[in-house]
Amino acid sequence: PRPDGRPGTPSAVPPAPADGDPAGAGRGPVAVPTVEALVWRETASRSARPDPAVGAGEPAGTEKSAATGGAAPDAERTVLLVAAHPLRTTEGGPRFLHLTPERLVDEGLDALPDGTVPQDVVYVAPDGPADGAAAATKALQDVFAVVRRLAARTPMIDLLIVTGTAHAVAEGETVDPFMTALWGLGRTLRVEHPRTRIRLADLGSGPDRAGGAADADGAALVEALHRDGPELALRNGTWYEPELLTAPPAPAREVRYRGGRFLITGGMGGIGLRVAEFLADEGCARLTLVGRTVPAEGEARDRLDRLAERCDLQIVAADV
Repeated sequence: PRPDGRPGTPSAVPPAPADGDPAGAGRGPVAVPTVEALVWRETASRSARPDPAVGAGEPAGTEKSAATGGAAPDAERTVLLVAAHPLRTTEGGPRFLHLTPERLVDEGLDALPDGTVPQDVVYVAPDGPADGAAAATKALQDVFAVVRRLAARTPMIDLLIVTGTAHAVAEGETVDPFMTALWGLGRTLRVEHPRTRIRLADLGSGPDRAGGAADADGAALVEALHRDGPELALRNGTWYEPELLTAPPAPAREVRYRGGRFLITGGMGGIGLRVAEFLADEGCARLTLVGRTVPAEGEARDRLDRLAERCDLQIVAADV
C-alpha cells in the first residue's frame, strides 16, 4: 500500500494499433501493472510550524503556567502523552499530561482532570519485545486496548504514534517487526477514523528514541508533533518522509511449461480449468488439480477427462 493508505493503481495506456485497425477503434485501454519502491526523502530542515520548547511529563492533573511575555499558540495547547515514562521537562511549549498505557486502559480518558479535552494524543511505543512471536502478539493486543479507549470518545482525538526502527531508513538498520506492525495499525486507523488526524513518526533506536528511559529528552517527539507530514522518520537529526517511486521492471525470464509439473488450487472451477487447459496446450507433463468438489458429470467432468488424455492428471478433493 501507499504511505497514505491508498493502494497503488495500474496505469492505463492505449493499445498498439492492430493490423487493419489503425485507429484501434472499438477497443479500450490496456491495464499495465506497475511496481513501486518505497524510498525515504529528506524533508525541509525547518519545522512546518513554529519550533516549540520542550515541555512534557507532568502527571495527569498537574497545571503548567504559560511562559511570560505573551502566550504562544502552544501555551494553550493540551497534549496527552501515553507512554511508560514522562519526558524530561523544560519551560514553554504545549501543556502535556502524562498517563501510562496501563492507566489509560483501566480508567480511560476519565483519568484526565474534569473538563480536560486534549488537542492531541501522543502514544510512545515501548521497546519492541525480543522473546518471540507470542510476546509481540501480546504487546500488540495491549496497543489495541489503548486505541479502543481513545476511540471511545468521538470523534477520536488526533493521534501521533511514535515508534523506533519501524523502517530501515538508514543503511544497515535492523527493523523491529513490532514497530512495523504499529505502522500498519496506524494506517488502518486512518481508514476507520477518517475525521481524525493520525500520524506516524519513527525516531529510530538512538538518543532521539523517547520510549525507554525515564529521563528521555522529548525534543524530537515534540518536533514530530509540530510537523505536518502524516509519516515521518528521524535519523541523526535529519527528518525524512516516505515516497513511492516507480521501480524498473525485473528482467524477464523465460517461463518453461513443456515437461513441467504444476499444482492448481481451485483447479476444478471455471478459471482453474482454463489454466489447466492452457498448461496442457503448452505441453506440461503433470497437473495436480485441487478443489473442494470433484465434478462427476457434465461439461466440467468432460473437460477433466480430456485433460487426463493429454497429461498425467491427478485430482485432489480438498479445501485449501
